[in-house]
Amino acid sequence: MFDIKTNASNQEGVSPVIGVILMVAITVILAAVIGTFVLGFADQLQQNPQAVVTFDEDTAATQLDVRLSAVQAADSIWVQADTADSYTSSGSMAPAASDPGPVSDPSTTPDQFLLDRQDNGGVGTVVEIQYTGAGLAQVIGEVGGKDTVIQDEQYGE
Repeated sequence: MFDIKTNASNQEGVSPVIGVILMVAITVILAAVIGTFVLGFADQLQQNPQAVVTFDEDTAATQLDVRLSAVQAADSIWVQADTADSYTSSGSMAPAASDPGPVSDPSTTPDQFLLDRQDNGGVGTVVEIQYTGAGLAQVIGEVGGKDTVIQDEQYGE
């Protein structure tokens, strides 16, 4: 027959054990999160630059248009192409003389052109690249002195 007392006594310890395990797990997780902020590990995390860029190629005219549509968490963003003859832009692209990093003057750095930095360029800027042959265009973002390739595009193929 079924003994109610035996079954009841066997199942009494299940809930308290699970409760203790859950409380210990929650305590460990909270301690790890609080410890991360107290010890300053969160300050060492660096966000990568993010941008939305579109490429539009006209192979007959040997031209690649690079349009900056959105920017997040970037000190500067520029485009570089390895077989570029010339760059033109829809916006004011000359950075301040004291501003470090790539400049937009093709005579001094023919493979780089600024898309966004502080008050220069920005969302909606289009850079037209005239090229001589197949190559690779890269959009590069910089945050805190660290450069990261955001997007790249093969052209002239």
